[in-house]
Amino acid sequence: YHAAHDIGHALQHLMQIGCTSFSSRGSKTKDGKLILGRNFDFYVGDKFAEDKIVTFYNPSKGFKFVEITWGGFIGTVSGMNDQGLTVTLNAAKSDIPFSSANPISLIAREILQYASTIEEAYEIAQNRDAFVAEAIMIGSAKDNNTAIIEITPNNCSLYYPKTEIVIGPNHFQSDFFKDTELNLENITESSSMYRFNRMNELIKKHDTIGYIEAAEILRDRKGLNDSD
Repeated sequence: YHAAHDIGHALQHLMQIGCTSFSSRGSKTKDGKLILGRNFDFYVGDKFAEDKIVTFYNPSKGFKFVEITWGGFIGTVSGMNDQGLTVTLNAAKSDIPFSSANPISLIAREILQYASTIEEAYEIAQNRDAFVAEAIMIGSAKDNNTAIIEITPNNCSLYYPKTEIVIGPNHFQSDFFKDTELNLENITESSSMYRFNRMNELIKKHDTIGYIEAAEILRDRKGLNDSD
């Protein structure tokens, strides 16, 4: 199941995959604290979407954490631990994988279970071979900040702008990956940059963002310039 999730991400050009994440903090939030939101736009049929599960874990090692999942899937696509560290996955463009490696959702789960800061999360990711390319948004209460771990089967980079707003689309943004051939193809051929620009528009409509505003932004169904 975890490998199938990754293969789906690798074949995202054939499927309806387009998750969008964002974070806000400081003067851009109601209370100055960190807030994160994400859309899980990964559609492989209605049956897949019917039975979501919110699972609370109390492992014998590491931190307690909660994740949103479905039956038979123990990896993490969206979750938070008791240290205030959050993990959300956004698929990036990958070459078709021809050899086995760690499913990305299990790397994300390891981060959630054993990391309390952005640097600790990045250290875990650097020491794991990933099956596909992925943007892993990490929100950290301890750091009061958000970063994106950009990981591929061959490399790993940290996009850490330290800005009050961070947007996580499906393309890479770090200096290490942003000009690679696959990433430029992804920007040109997918909806990722369009959604990135629309998210910027929606965020700018609010002086500050609380959970109500975050939900409104994520539920918006219009296009750029409020087009239909």
